Parts: sequence; structure tokens; C-alpha cells
Amino acid sequence: MARWVEEEIRTRMAGKGYRKLTEFQGILKLMEHSKAKEIIPQWQPSVDKELWNACGACIRACANVVISLYEDTAQVDDELCEGCRTCYYVCPRGAISLTP
Repeated sequence: MARWVEEEIRTRMAGKGYRKLTEFQGILKLMEHSKAKEIIPQWQPSVDKELWNACGACIRACANVVISLYEDTAQVDDELCEGCRTCYYVCPRGAISLTP
């Protein structure tokens, strides 16, 4: 995990009074997706059509199945995306950018 991601998670946890990741995860699993989005900073991915080459790495890596192929470009369902950033990390071409 990238150091800045870990720091962001630890800062957020400390602000909410959590000491261990397992405490934090348990609460998130019980929450509705829309409520979880309120307490966790969300990073919405967007796909650069010029850089994207249809390798499918982002689609395969998305645990929530929110990335799909539409008109020869990867499309992200912003309503269902949890902002985990996995697509960003696995893209070999840097075709996915993140916005808070």
C-alpha cells in the first residue's frame, strides 16, 4: 500500500477514535454504502480515452464491478464506486486519474 494511502487511513481512523484497522473495517461493513461515503474521503476515477488501451486490468481488478466497457472506453459507475483506487494503481498506462 502506498504510504500516503496508509497515512490517510490512519489519520481518518484516529479522528474517529479507532485504534485498529479491524475496528474500522467492522463498522464499514455494517454501514450502507452511501453512509460510508460520508466518512471516507472518496476519490472518483476518470478514464483518459487517449491513454486507455482496453487491456482490461482496471475492469478485472475492480472488486465492486463498477467499471465496464462502453463504446470502446472504460466507464465508471460513480454511484457504486467506493473510491478504493485499485483501478488507478493497476493501470499500466496511467489512463485513470483520481479526483477527490
